[in-house]
Amino acid sequence: MDAIKAGLSIEGMTIGNANNGKILWNSPAKEWNNTFNEEINIYLPKKILSLSAVSREIKFSSKEKIDQFRIIQNLYFNQQIIEEWSFNFGFVIPCSINTWQCTIEAAEKKQMLSANILSGNLIIESSFFDGSNLIAISKCRVFYK
Repeated sequence: MDAIKAGLSIEGMTIGNANNGKILWNSPAKEWNNTFNEEINIYLPKKILSLSAVSREIKFSSKEKIDQFRIIQNLYFNQQIIEEWSFNFGFVIPCSINTWQCTIEAAEKKQMLSANILSGNLIIESSFFDGSNLIAISKCRVFYK
């Protein structure tokens, strides 16, 4: 797993309105350089919380083959899990650059917390796997502006 971790890089990420395709946030590769080593901060527009569904596109590269690439994301609010998401990509070709897009539907408005409450108190922990084998963990602290 060390070789897969060493060869896995996040090249960038975008988040947009899933209903109209408008990109609301874009983050280049340089912001993800230490994502597997330390918690990073990301700054999202508050508008994202008012959407019924968001699209997320992750561009990543891998030097190694990954047979069953998947991500489990836990959302922590004040250190307690409030949501868990699971995404399956499948086979990753060695020495490849890939784009992975998914749609995330929002909870009902009455269940949503405000940007002011969430900002700085929400951590997205992404665990990257090859099948059941853990490759790496990334933690992003979310701030809304």
